[in-house]
Amino acid sequence: MRLIFFSVATIILSLVWLYSRRTILHHFLVPLRLSKKIVIGLDLFLLFTVFLIYLWGNTNFLPYSYTSVIMNISYFFLGMLWFVVLIGGSIDAYEYFIEKKSQESDEDFDPSRRLFLKRNFALTGVSLFATLGGVGAYQAYHPNIKKVSIRLSEKYPNLKGLKITQISDLHIGPVLGINYVKFVVEEANKLDSDLIVVTGDLMDGTPEAIGNMLDPLINLQSRLGTYYVTGNHEYYWDAPRWIEQVKKLNFNVLINESILLDYKNEKFILAGVPDTISSQFTDHHCDPGKAIENQKDKNLCKILLGHRPKICFDAEKYNYDFFLCGHTHGGQGFPWNYITYFVQPYLNGLYNHKGMWLYVNPGTGFWGPPNRLGVSGEITQFTIV
Repeated sequence: MRLIFFSVATIILSLVWLYSRRTILHHFLVPLRLSKKIVIGLDLFLLFTVFLIYLWGNTNFLPYSYTSVIMNISYFFLGMLWFVVLIGGSIDAYEYFIEKKSQESDEDFDPSRRLFLKRNFALTGVSLFATLGGVGAYQAYHPNIKKVSIRLSEKYPNLKGLKITQISDLHIGPVLGINYVKFVVEEANKLDSDLIVVTGDLMDGTPEAIGNMLDPLINLQSRLGTYYVTGNHEYYWDAPRWIEQVKKLNFNVLINESILLDYKNEKFILAGVPDTISSQFTDHHCDPGKAIENQKDKNLCKILLGHRPKICFDAEKYNYDFFLCGHTHGGQGFPWNYITYFVQPYLNGLYNHKGMWLYVNPGTGFWGPPNRLGVSGEITQFTIV
């Protein structure tokens, strides 16, 4: 599976790079009178980046201390390629319009004016790269603290005031490391919640390579404990072994299981399911019904933890009151926040799905390029009102 993913990603990246290479050469280097050899250096850097990603994903022999800075720079460069494509496409469209207009008017376009425009486009493009890249990177490393009120049924009056903190999609690995985990733990603890839930995609790597980076999570503090469900990335990196690892961090792992919790003498059910792809890698399978089959009183408030939003279509059959998930990253950043909208049933934030409240966390960390332009990461605190 990892090899297939890597192959598809390489093909897509190659196509993007071919167009980006042409854009950089013709719309930036030539107008600004810079050496064309720069693009050859970028070729080599891109190959090195892909090779580094492959080594990390398949061998994990590279020490984190050496790869962290390199991977951050490399991923940042890869993330900026999308802006190169967008700006290059805009310049190509403008030049096509100018060419067409000059042909229709039978007038020659002044070469000096063309060069002037090209240089201004190049300078504007460089400014945009720096600005957009800087803002996107800042948003990637500085998740918001978002507070959301949830109004449940009046059948559960004593649950009013219950506070739940959600962390999702941390993706600890070659880019985000132990210092980011410490930061997240510190911010989550400030919220002083009754329970903390972690809804998958906690890591990107094997326990041998990055297990110690998650150690600060043992310091998460809440009155009713920390609860965890697996995401798709856990299954890429040997989920059973990771489950044993997170149990050492005092995480309560819910794999089609539920637990009865008590808040102000009001009992409620907290259930959890593994990601929908789990059956492709293990004997796990996503089953919201099985998760609560051991509960005698199913009329209690039922809160479900899962990784991806589409689980809601199965969960709706079992009258869950509230479903917390992640996975989408909210599209992670421009322009993907618009593209992802068409392939996910729910993308980011709070929704009401056939009477069940559903919240899609946009991710506390990020995956791939450190760029969250327009879509900040999030640590979310829910208060039942």
